[in-house]
Amino acid sequence: MKFEIEKCKEPYRAASVLAALRYIGVAVLLLVGGGLSVSHAQQQMAVTKLTPEDYVQIYQLYSAYSDSLDTGNGPARVATFTPDGTFSSFISKHVPETMDILLKRTNAYGQKKVPVGGHMLMNIHLTPTPEGANGTCYAILGGGKADADGHFYSSPAFYTDTLVKTTAGWRFKTREVFIGTPGDANY
Repeated sequence: MKFEIEKCKEPYRAASVLAALRYIGVAVLLLVGGGLSVSHAQQQMAVTKLTPEDYVQIYQLYSAYSDSLDTGNGPARVATFTPDGTFSSFISKHVPETMDILLKRTNAYGQKKVPVGGHMLMNIHLTPTPEGANGTCYAILGGGKADADGHFYSSPAFYTDTLVKTTAGWRFKTREVFIGTPGDANY
């Protein structure tokens, strides 16, 4: 189907479509080639609603988190959080841990040039809050060693997040992951 602007009977809609397409193009460029600046001199900023730019920056944050974890880059993983941020999982029995602990654990994985395993995040859902946003997402966690038949296994996971907008960009304030399904040892 070819969309021809000049044949559109409602020029304001055509302009809106063009603006939307232009923004989508910019968003794709940012997602593909954008980076995440790292700074710990962060001040929280008030948020009343999320802008399209906020969504792009938050999606970049989720991607930076996965990449830093999968490459064993502790400083980059910690940089996705506020300095006073916390992370919890089955490893901590879902007790929030500080960034110092998260840094040590991530660095213990060892640095990798190419991501190993994989945190594939999907269905990211964001809800604006007066402080920033609440986020949730599903994940498929892959990696580990192959079994005797050469097969690798993955686990389902679910993240719950509190995000804040700082002068350095969006950051996780809290992040909790549930791995497997309810009742599993690692949930």
